[in-house]
Parts: sequence; structure tokens; C-alpha cells
Amino acid sequence: MRKLYECGDENCGNKVPILSKGLCTGCRKKQRIEDGSAPVYTNKIKKTKRSAKSKKEREGLPEYFQKHIEILSKNPKSEASGKFIPKPWSGNIAHILPKSNHKSVMCDDNNCMYLTLEEHTQFDELLLKFEFDKIRIYLPKVWELAEKRLPLVLQNLKENTKLSIKLEEFIYGI
Repeated sequence: MRKLYECGDENCGNKVPILSKGLCTGCRKKQRIEDGSAPVYTNKIKKTKRSAKSKKEREGLPEYFQKHIEILSKNPKSEASGKFIPKPWSGNIAHILPKSNHKSVMCDDNNCMYLTLEEHTQFDELLLKFEFDKIRIYLPKVWELAEKRLPLVLQNLKENTKLSIKLEEFIYGI
């Protein structure tokens, strides 16, 4: 059993296993606030500044998403399951080849599918683990769509990534 120490603050008297400057954690926190040494936390989220290069690379992406959101809004259903998508947003537009590593096809109209958020998440997780056979089993309609559109996307692809190579090997048996 751990030894308990009594807090050094005469108004406290708590017994705790570890002391900081002779005080329990609650009293130490109060002391640090009073003397101004406590860190100040805010709920503000820092906006990250994009570099000029990053801005240039992402050029056209907001318009791309807006265009596909408008298309999806006319028939708000998943292309794979047919499930209703109540309020289409960019999370419902799945890239077959991720836009982060495949900049040349990031705004390619053939490089997207309209999916529910759950389908999109599951597809991305399995895709990035190179578990194409599991996509084929668990998301057969998603795989069917991806397999149909992938040759059109690969024609325009300039990057040679591990994912694109593995996908080609899996689909074409290379």
C-alpha cells in the first residue's frame, strides 16, 4: 500500500499519495493560479496558416466539393447502398484515390463516390490499410463503383504511390 501524505495547506488536510510542493493537486492548482504560474487554456481553436504552396495545391478543391454537393443534393442517396443522406456535405464525397497523396486527380470527377459518412469512413480505413479484399466483401457496391471508375482515374494520375501500385496489382492481377 502506498504511503499517504497530508496536504501542507492548513485549510485542506487531504491525504494523497503524491504531493507537489507539499500540497495536494487541488491546492497546488489554486496556488499556481494565484501566483500566475498556471497555464492559461482557452477554447479557441488556432487556425493553421496554409503555405502558398499548399494553397496552390488545393486550388479548385472548394469548387469541386461545392459542385458535387449540389449534384448530390438533387438525389441525396448513397451510390452504394441507396441510403438517404439527409444533409449532403463534403464528408459524403469520397475520393477513390485520396487527395492528400494524389494531387493530380484530387479534382477529377471520376475520383469520387457519393457515400454515407459510415460507408466513407469504412472505405477509407480499409483502403489505406490496403485491405481491398475486405472492401470487396464488406462494401461490395462501393468496391464495384471504385473498380469501375478507377481505370478512368488512373489515366490522369501523375503520382506513383504505393497505394496506386497496390490497387493496380489487385485489380489487374499484375
